[in-house]
Order: sequence, then structure tokens, then C-alpha cells
Amino acid sequence: PEFAPVLDMLRRQYRQYRQAVLDGDLPPDHHRKILGHWVRKYGLPYRVFQPADLPDEPDLPPETTLTDNFDRANEQLDAGPWTTTEGTATDADVVSNACDFSSAYSLNRYDTTLSSADHYVQSDCTAYGASKSVCMMGRYAAAANTAYIYMVRNLAVGGTHRLWKNVVGVLTQLSSADEVAPTPTFVPKLEINGTSLVGYVGGVSKTSVTDSAIAGNTYGGAGTLHSSLTTTIDNWEAADLAAGGRTTKNT
Repeated sequence: PEFAPVLDMLRRQYRQYRQAVLDGDLPPDHHRKILGHWVRKYGLPYRVFQPADLPDEPDLPPETTLTDNFDRANEQLDAGPWTTTEGTATDADVVSNACDFSSAYSLNRYDTTLSSADHYVQSDCTAYGASKSVCMMGRYAAAANTAYIYMVRNLAVGGTHRLWKNVVGVLTQLSSADEVAPTPTFVPKLEINGTSLVGYVGGVSKTSVTDSAIAGNTYGGAGTLHSSLTTTIDNWEAADLAAGGRTTKNT
């Protein structure tokens, strides 16, 4: 009985995803990849998740992996496959085959969708100055400044690792953990699975929390909440949890 409202929500989401595909707002068959993720997650036949008035369309494997190594000519980040949702376009730039953030608030969405709302986002953090931060973002909304954020800040103590929710530009801290800040190059990673959020560095869990405020979004991103020309990332990656991906590096 407890699953009934969850199933109802998933059916409504499926209808929305399918219509977005028909309207050209999502890639072809994207709704079928999301369906495939639900089949694997819940262990139920795909037809269970489709409203009765919609056609029988079999699921597809949810195997989307997105990467950006920034190996291109110097340019503003959102001149490529990214959109800046917080800050201005000049606050994030591709420079010398890496991405530099130059604003206290620069949040950026990679504008290719994943196949499910359960995914991870990670990158190499190659530089960040004292008190500056690097942020990985998941469940980014397609047309709003909404996402979960894992932040690693270069502090000796006082909230080195933090998880946030950003709902239409309103930031709320969800968790915080203190330790000596990691030294670049390291790999911050945000993993979202259902209502579970975990922030990792070098494959080691640093902070975690459960939250249900943001559901269904299938975009990833990156940015900073504390920076000034001193935070640099490279080898950004996002992928569905069912798809696997590169092995997270140790510090």
C-alpha cells in the first residue's frame, strides 16, 4: 500500500517525460531510458509504470554518460554545452583546457540530459584557494536554478564538506562535516539515489543526508559558492548509477 503514491508519481513523471520527447524538448527515446532505470531499480515490468491510456513502448537500457574535458579554445563556459544559472556568463571560463570559476556564486548546468534522476556527478578539482570551494551539482532542473549541490571548501575547519539543496535560487544547507581540506588534485563526487545524497572525495564518503525536495530532474552541473579566480576543474563527468563510469580516483 505504501508504494501506491510512489507509483502514481512515477506514472505522472513518465507522462511528462514522454510528452517532452514528443515536443522535441528531450532527446528521442529518453522516456524509454528512464523507464529502463525504473525497471532495474524497482524490479517491476516496464508496463507497470506507463499510464493505461499511453501506448506500450518497451524500456531501453539507462546508459547515459556525459563528459567534458574542456579541451577546446578559450571561451566562456556557456558558449558551449553549458548554461549559467547563477552568476553571469563571464564568471565561468574555459582557459588552457580547464574550467575556471571567477565569481563567489557561479552555478552551471550541462545541457544534455541523463537517463534517470539517480546519478552521480564528479570532476577533478585541480586548484582552489583559501576559503574557496568547488561544487558538483545533480538533479539540475531543465529550466530553473534548482539542483542538489555537494561543496568542498578549502577550510582548515568549519564545514569543509557540505550538501545543499538549491530550489529556484534559494539555498538550504542539508549537512556539514569538518576535516582538513583535501589538496588538489582530488575528485569530488555527488551521488544521488532516491532520497539519499552522498558527497565523496577520492571514493570515500564525507557527508550524507536524505532529502526529497528535488525529484525527477536529470541534468548535472558544476560551479562554486566561494571563489575568485582560484577554483579550477577538469574532466567533468556525470552518469546514471545503473551505467557505471570511470573509477573514482584516490587523492
